[in-house]
Amino acid sequence: ITILDSSEALFPDHNVMSLDYKNWGGAFKLQSDKTLLTPGHDFATFGVYARSSVQGSITAVMRYTSGSIISSASHSGSGKWEFIGMSALYDKDSPYFYFSIVGDVDLTAPTLTFGQSPATPGASLMSSSGARMSGTLTTGVAPCTPPSSGYYWTC
Repeated sequence: ITILDSSEALFPDHNVMSLDYKNWGGAFKLQSDKTLLTPGHDFATFGVYARSSVQGSITAVMRYTSGSIISSASHSGSGKWEFIGMSALYDKDSPYFYFSIVGDVDLTAPTLTFGQSPATPGASLMSSSGARMSGTLTTGVAPCTPPSSGYYWTC
């Protein structure tokens, strides 16, 4: 694994990682060291931009809510950047998201969102060190009664 020169970047502030597949007996699994458990959601979208001249070099894989393993379409081998990802209900008892790699591939701008939010490759989403908003901000209206005492409204 090497980090390519910044001139190769597809998005600002996102490095390009080049993975040289060695074919040591099967697919290489690229996954996070910890899976985020979010009890409020049961839907996930994840993906990564990939560039490869090897057809089928990378596929997104996850455990569906039924417990079965499902996968996305793989890279076409066009030598161009393609977004490899998927959206589905996931198994909250045993969450499992990864990329199956079977050929040389360059990767950048990984994305993982919970809920029905679309993947936003290249966006700077919220993190523990700071935040930026990405996408549409939606607000709603609800009927509320004024507080009988104090300053707090409850709806």
